[in-house]
Amino acid sequence: MKNRSRVFLITPLMAVTLFSIGCKPQTDTSAGANNRTVGEQLDAVVAATTEATDHLLGYSYARKDEFVAAMEGHLTRLEGELNEISASIRKSSNTVQAEANPKLLALRTKVDSLNGQLETVKGASADNWEGVKGAAHRVYHNLEESAQETRQWLSEKLAP
Repeated sequence: MKNRSRVFLITPLMAVTLFSIGCKPQTDTSAGANNRTVGEQLDAVVAATTEATDHLLGYSYARKDEFVAAMEGHLTRLEGELNEISASIRKSSNTVQAEANPKLLALRTKVDSLNGQLETVKGASADNWEGVKGAAHRVYHNLEESAQETRQWLSEKLAP
C-alpha cells in the first residue's frame, strides 16, 4: 500500500515535469527563443508544483512515509532543474557565468539543507512531527523561491 501511494504522489509530479521540459518549440530555434521557452517551461513547472506542495502541511504523522516520498520527489525535480540551470550557465558568456555561479552555489547549499531537513523528518516522532514537518516545508518553499528567482534572472541575462 505504501508503494502504491508513493507512485500516486510521484507519478503526476514527474509527468508534469517531463511534459514541461520535453516541450520544445519547432518553429523558432534561435537562441533567444529557446532561452525564453526554457524559462517559460520552468515557470509552468513551478506553478504546477507550488499548488501540489501546498498540501504538504496537511500530512499527519501517520502519513509520514507519504510526506517523505512527496518531498523526495520534489527534491529530485529541483535537482534536475538545477542541473538544467547549470547547463544553461555553462553555455553563457564568462560575465554571466561569473555572476551566476554564486547564485547556483547558494541553490546547491539550500538543496543540501533540504536533504538534511529530510533526514530530520525521517527520524521525527509523533511528538515533534508538526514542527519538523513545518520546518521542512519552509526550507523547501525557500529553495523553490530561490530557484524561481535564479531562473528569472538567468532568463533575463540570456534574453536577446
